[in-house]
Amino acid sequence: MTSRDFFNATESASQRCGFDTTQGGDAVSRDPTVLIHFYAAKNLGDDLFLLTLIDRYPNIRFLLRADDRSLLPGATRNNLEIMGPGVDDKESDIDVDCLCQIGGSIFIEPNGPGVLGFYRTVRMIARRKHLYSSAPHAFVLGANWGPCRHRFFYTAFKNLFRRVIDDICFRDTASYELFKDLPNVRYAPDILFSLRLPVVEKRRSALFSVVDLSRKDKFGEISRWADTYFTWMTNAAEWLHQRGYAIVLSSFCEREGDEDAVNLLASRLSKRGVSCEKHLYRGDVEKALYTISECEVVVATRFHAMVLGIVSCARVLPVPYSMKTVNVLNDIGFSMDNVVDVSVVSSDDMSFCARVEASCPLSVDSLKTSAEGHFRILDRFLIGR
Repeated sequence: MTSRDFFNATESASQRCGFDTTQGGDAVSRDPTVLIHFYAAKNLGDDLFLLTLIDRYPNIRFLLRADDRSLLPGATRNNLEIMGPGVDDKESDIDVDCLCQIGGSIFIEPNGPGVLGFYRTVRMIARRKHLYSSAPHAFVLGANWGPCRHRFFYTAFKNLFRRVIDDICFRDTASYELFKDLPNVRYAPDILFSLRLPVVEKRRSALFSVVDLSRKDKFGEISRWADTYFTWMTNAAEWLHQRGYAIVLSSFCEREGDEDAVNLLASRLSKRGVSCEKHLYRGDVEKALYTISECEVVVATRFHAMVLGIVSCARVLPVPYSMKTVNVLNDIGFSMDNVVDVSVVSSDDMSFCARVEASCPLSVDSLKTSAEGHFRILDRFLIGR
């Protein structure tokens, strides 16, 4: 089986919908209806994606399928309608003007040995083809590519991008470079670089965004260094505490094990006599943004802890678990000397903490404007601007 088998009955995006993304196309003549596809799991980064999208277009009607309304931070927005789950991801029974998929790591090749892995990959490609074809127009915003292990996965999605998506905007140049020959593929910095955070007075505190790196199903090969990661994070928190920083341990997503990591780190710190605060994100976006905004230092394992820390003018020390973070840091000119690689770092190497304490916050004024570029084509389609 080849990727060609999935696309024989599918026209190109321009043939299918007559929308010229290179010129911006024409806005619909009435208020359109938009079907949203995003990761609904009370994950802070994805929840902020959703709110940024629906708040940007207050007069547009948005539809979203969800099993559990409590997982949606925008459920009270007047322009968002929550529907029950579809059957086998079928959306074709919904009358909408376009689909908007907004998310970060939405093009990860499924894991699995041999035939199982191939089956999961084929199923994912088929479902995405169905999803992107379920509306007359399809837009993908805020994504990065991979991890991808096989050429088949790349080729199949490249055909999908070419044939059934009007516009796709990646958040890192490494992803963009893989598809830059397609006229409907663009790049802009991560959407949340454009976020307006609350203006609060900084306090001498350090926020540690932590994950349960021992989960191999989530973090893959880097889970081999989970012990080093937790030991280094414990040592770093103690080091900053000794220098007068209040320590805040932050979970961005309970479902993915962040709270387990917070509790483990808190227990280790308690045994050393180090007090800490816990911030557990469970849907209160305002509280989460306030907590990040008041911190002087952000030690960021989560991708969006890094982004929000930079936006809040904190001094940021990334501890990435994925190349998606490294790629964006390279794009924005962040010093890689201030990035912790858990696969090689010594667990007692506190030089990173010393450097971040002596550093200055990164200016993001240009990033704020550039990040809104994700919406350039969707703006033209929805409101003609």
